Amino acid sequence: MRREVRARTGRVLQPAFGFFLLGFSLAPFYFWQSGLPQPAHALLLTATFLAFIVRRKWAWCGVVQTPLLLFVVYSTLINVIVWVRYGDLDSLLSSFYYAYNFLVFWGLQQLIYSSDPRRIFSYLGLVSVALLCTEILLYLLGKGRFFGESRFVGTFNDPNQLAHWILWSVIIVMVMDYTLRRKLGWLSWSALLLGFIILLASASRSGLLGFAAILLAVAFYVTRGRVRLNKTVAERWLIAFVAMLLVSGAVTLVALLSTTEEGTGTLGDRLTEQARFYVNRIQEGIFTGEANLEERGYDRLWKFPEYLLLGAGEGANDRWADRTSFLGEIHSTLAGVAFYYGIPGTALLLFFIVRVWIALPHIWLRFLLLAPLLYSLGTYNLRNTMFWLGMAIMWAAARELRRSVST
Repeated sequence: MRREVRARTGRVLQPAFGFFLLGFSLAPFYFWQSGLPQPAHALLLTATFLAFIVRRKWAWCGVVQTPLLLFVVYSTLINVIVWVRYGDLDSLLSSFYYAYNFLVFWGLQQLIYSSDPRRIFSYLGLVSVALLCTEILLYLLGKGRFFGESRFVGTFNDPNQLAHWILWSVIIVMVMDYTLRRKLGWLSWSALLLGFIILLASASRSGLLGFAAILLAVAFYVTRGRVRLNKTVAERWLIAFVAMLLVSGAVTLVALLSTTEEGTGTLGDRLTEQARFYVNRIQEGIFTGEANLEERGYDRLWKFPEYLLLGAGEGANDRWADRTSFLGEIHSTLAGVAFYYGIPGTALLLFFIVRVWIALPHIWLRFLLLAPLLYSLGTYNLRNTMFWLGMAIMWAAARELRRSVST
């Protein structure tokens, strides 16, 4: 009876899922400047609206949705106060982004709970791999956007946006693949390889840090995971190819740290220049020390510690002009939330993340969740819709894995 009800509800929600899948597919495409609603945002919101009006009984999972909703409410309260006090519209827009992302998070949960999760997972995995292929094809053809001469941006406006999307795309494919098959197949290894290549082209340090967590998760899965690899000949060759690529890339980067010789040949010059640029960025981040922290806004935490209690709110950055040199947003989700929303906002967000972490049934899946969290140490990614789509998928996959084990 329950399956029949879910099947009927799933058929009713098919238009909503169609809009969601189209919005998910367009998420990497920025048609105009960042900060403005893109077509993908409108499609995802339409899917959420359809799910809202069609569903007669809405699923509410309080352990993750309640703290997230409370975070949205608290951030809105703080930012409204800042807006009234300083008149900066960015303060209101920040909370609008959080409210929108909560609705998308909730809408995706309704779609998954009300239909066959395995069907949704399979579509998401295939679309993610197809989009990764699209980005790497643009790079190989020299098309797409570039930041400067050496940083590939693809269909995004910023290389860090591309890196964040890569991390979540690889994670989604691996989680979907494992949820459906209880092992990592060729789809996961292909996504890992494609993501690694595009990430190197983007030269994102935050992305590199996050990808290291993905590699750690894969290593744990291979060596200590409960599920062994399916040792077919094709998968052995694919795994060996990925391993050789990753190892050779690491060796190349280490070698470039101690040499100044130029590459020979057109292709060699291009690859050497790209790799050297990446190494220089890593060295710059490591050796600039406190200056690098000040350039990214971290110094507000110790120059204005009074805001760590209840939060300073976002926007109105001219408040810091007399004691800081950087007036943009703090380049870190953890530091940003701590400063913008104080102890209450930080506690609510951490509670939400911890609940998702605990729900994941295997330690290697938890390492996958570390990737966007490590990325967020150097880039503020909380307003990015891909973060909330990824968290919704991780939570739904955890529920599906635990449900299948119990039955």
